[in-house]
Amino acid sequence: MSQQITTQKLLDMATEIAVSGKRERLSSTQINSFLEYAQQSRNVELLSLFIIRQSQRGHFVNTGKLLVKYITQLNDINMAIELLGYVKWLNEAIEETRIDFNTKTFQDLLKQLTQ
Repeated sequence: MSQQITTQKLLDMATEIAVSGKRERLSSTQINSFLEYAQQSRNVELLSLFIIRQSQRGHFVNTGKLLVKYITQLNDINMAIELLGYVKWLNEAIEETRIDFNTKTFQDLLKQLTQ
């Protein structure tokens, strides 16, 4: 599936994850730990396991499920790292901003952030 994924699709995935993360108070530190583990392990399955473990401990279960869903769909560690990078940027962008928690696409989020 990774060959068919566009940057726009990755941004939409990242938006859904970041919005869920904001709802569940996922920290930038936690996202950084996912990125670091992905770069260290270079393995989608191990990264998924790490995310599941951390999400259960950190009480961001729905966001963890979304992350694992999209990372396993990508099934490519480089694409997963790119996705996590976008999640990090979006998380930082919306951290102190009011957003609609029903936002699903990057374009919709961009409209909210630029109005």
